[in-house]
Amino acid sequence: MSVLVAGFWATFRHWLKPSQSSRTAAARDHSIAIGGNVYGDVYQGPAPKDGREALAIYRFVLAYTTSRLSLRGLDIGASDATRKQAPLDLAQVYVDLDTTTKVLDVQDEKSLQDESKSRPLSALEAVIGNRRLVLLGDPGSGKSTFVNRLACGLAEPSTVSLCLTGWPPSEANCLPLLVVLRDYARSIQGGEPSCQHLWSFITARLQAQNLGEAVEPIQQCLQQGKALVMFDGLDEIPTREQRRFVRDAVTAFSQRYPNNRYLLTCRILSYQEPADPNEEDLRITGFPVFTLAPFDDGKIDRFIAAWYHELTDKGTVSADERDGLTLRLTEAVRRPDLHGMAGNPLLLTVMALVHTHKGRLPDARAVLYEDTVDLLLSRWEEQKQASKQTRPGLAELLDSAGRAEIDLKRVLWRLAFNAHEQGEAGDGQLADISEADLQKALANLKKDAEGKPDLNWARDVVNIMKLRAGLLIERLPGVFTFPHRTFQEFLAGVYLTIEGDFAKRAAVLADDAVRWREVILLATGFLLHRQGDTSRPLALVGELCPERLQDQENAWRRAWLAGDVLAELGSRTADSQLGLDLQNRVSRRLLDLVTQAKLPAKERCFVGDLLARLGDPRQEVTEVDNMQFCWIPTGDFLMGSGDDDTLAYDDEKPQETTHVDEGYWLARFPVTVAQFRFYLEQTETQPVDPDCLKGPANHPVVLVSWREAVAFCRWLTNRWQASGLLSVDWEVSLPSEAEWEKAARGGLEIPLSPLMASPPLTQASVKLQSNGQPSRIYPWGTEAEPERMNFSATGVGRTSAVGSFPGGVAPYGNEEMSGNVWEWTRSIYEGYPYPEKGKKRQQRENLKTEGRRVLRGGSFGLNQFNVRCAFRYLNGPDGRDDVGGFRIVLSPLL
Repeated sequence: MSVLVAGFWATFRHWLKPSQSSRTAAARDHSIAIGGNVYGDVYQGPAPKDGREALAIYRFVLAYTTSRLSLRGLDIGASDATRKQAPLDLAQVYVDLDTTTKVLDVQDEKSLQDESKSRPLSALEAVIGNRRLVLLGDPGSGKSTFVNRLACGLAEPSTVSLCLTGWPPSEANCLPLLVVLRDYARSIQGGEPSCQHLWSFITARLQAQNLGEAVEPIQQCLQQGKALVMFDGLDEIPTREQRRFVRDAVTAFSQRYPNNRYLLTCRILSYQEPADPNEEDLRITGFPVFTLAPFDDGKIDRFIAAWYHELTDKGTVSADERDGLTLRLTEAVRRPDLHGMAGNPLLLTVMALVHTHKGRLPDARAVLYEDTVDLLLSRWEEQKQASKQTRPGLAELLDSAGRAEIDLKRVLWRLAFNAHEQGEAGDGQLADISEADLQKALANLKKDAEGKPDLNWARDVVNIMKLRAGLLIERLPGVFTFPHRTFQEFLAGVYLTIEGDFAKRAAVLADDAVRWREVILLATGFLLHRQGDTSRPLALVGELCPERLQDQENAWRRAWLAGDVLAELGSRTADSQLGLDLQNRVSRRLLDLVTQAKLPAKERCFVGDLLARLGDPRQEVTEVDNMQFCWIPTGDFLMGSGDDDTLAYDDEKPQETTHVDEGYWLARFPVTVAQFRFYLEQTETQPVDPDCLKGPANHPVVLVSWREAVAFCRWLTNRWQASGLLSVDWEVSLPSEAEWEKAARGGLEIPLSPLMASPPLTQASVKLQSNGQPSRIYPWGTEAEPERMNFSATGVGRTSAVGSFPGGVAPYGNEEMSGNVWEWTRSIYEGYPYPEKGKKRQQRENLKTEGRRVLRGGSFGLNQFNVRCAFRYLNGPDGRDDVGGFRIVLSPLL
């Protein structure tokens, strides 16, 4: 592609000006003029005079290649030389990405005021604050787009502050160096994984771009620690052997040039700790991990507005149409069936594309991709009129062969499946398709005069594909690829549906879950929403989750996939007895997976969310009247932190023996979204923050103030007393600080085995034994362990279904006492020692006393300091945030 660049560095936003001319000039650094063209990512122009000019040309080419919307095939009429319309500018439609990591907007998190709330750490902040990191995300979550945004923003030092808000001014000259890992993996032909091996690949890539003169100055930047090296797409490396090689080479490179910044991207499920301790861990050591969060409603709206503004600027949409289109798409993505998908940047882009061209949005993800595929196929036919040439268009070529578009689709389905199948068992990848293989596959659609595949006809079809970006992109001369890995997965999934026994074939592929999971789910969606076929998806569920399950990790992962297939079926599951039986079986299996810790914590949390969609079978979690409680007997315990706890804050000291005078029942879990929703419906109460009901039904409710939690307790007291589930001399309340901490840590004596029950409840007794760890820091002991609680090191970055961390159970049977969500207590925040029985304790625990209340337990976004049994947090009675919930206590009226 020939592009004329004029005034590139002077006006950064509009520096790309397409032209047929071959003479260009661009000024940068107010002193260096660059003349030449960029074809794809290859520079063609005068040789640089020195290293400084070579580096300027390198920056220019990198900025050009990363400045457009990353889905090249989805640029609306803007990615080819046959139109004079400028490309869609990534900067104009880009919306800042957040991570799932939470930070507090206060200097001292111990003095958090009522109006202060935690907020998500942005992806850019994560990069700024960590000189090396791994950025994880779901398919289409924006990993590569973020990398391109960084590269483009850093390309011109004088504009860094405009492009990358918050970037350190002292590092404005930071040189972006982008390494596409699938390309590097493809280059591995032997040798040792070393810094030199990786550098040789980078050098060869620069030389292929006619940027060989920049090799030496780039290496100087690396030696001086003035570069940001971005390794994009670790999940796209096909084999474990190549993955191991890349891991070691990246590690060696970062050790050889330790003072630079490093960023590596990967899909979430491709970057997990091995469940088998004997399996080699292929993650990168010393790189902290952050995970991209989905778009919230505000970001969705900003993208839609920016999308249509950019299309107006480019002349695709008129100014008169823009506002109406923006409003209609904003309303459409709020549909319950689409809202969950709209948080994914890729799917949102696809929605915007389909909406722009078709004026509507389909109901399902697979149909959304199919509509986009049809749109991209139509671009190949449009090229004839756009280029004003007389040679046959795609439709005419297909007619001449006695073929229709469906025949071309079938070829593409098979190519996508074969491409996805490349490599050994392991991570899937966006594979390249050679021009020879493409021609060979197409030639089978038409026979020549001798009855052989017509290669000349196939070349004509391929030439059409080359002229315009469409469903296949010519990434390099003679090398094609799909616009995004998810399109490859969708097309491979459609091919899977026309294979022999879909259920058995898909079940076999499911054993390589990282590679085939998305393919199978998209295939299921295609069967359901395009063919109305429920029998084959249900047969697949039966294959994946048989009545008798072997207790093996692979079998549990199959059950997880079976649940995802049922979730795709939705209400159609109830159309047959087979569907109902399978849903019951799978839900029970997934419940065992979660509550028996059959998979690592991070994956269990995904399954817990899925369980909520299918219908969590635990009545104690979803219903108010079946809540479970753990008996905590009267007696002494150690309250506060001793000198042995090096993580302790001053307001946790001194540690003293404290007495609880009455036994009580403390809820096994925090109050869930389902239970709080039931309360609101029964009382016809509107929550202060309606977002409190947005979480999955089996997650702890959040965004609930202390006053709302107290109102819930009063309602439940009246309800249970009226129904006989609670004695009139007992009440439902929030636990005091003392009651909460004793339950979390255990008394000086603890039960031989926990006593757990549902109402009706009254006084109870249990056999006790000496507590070997009366000053335990966490409910299980002295070490913060990610498998035992949902906190920052676990990497979940959000609330999780209650019961997902059975290894973190407290001595009396209570769960989630550390991490997940903060929990309100009824105690006023005051210093220690905690008062003994009497007027002072009554005043501190009185619900009518004004003052800030204590919260306990920590939350999913906090570190090991703040999820300890003794850690104390405070907020005003009207304060609320998305990390705070509550659990209840049953105790005798005083």
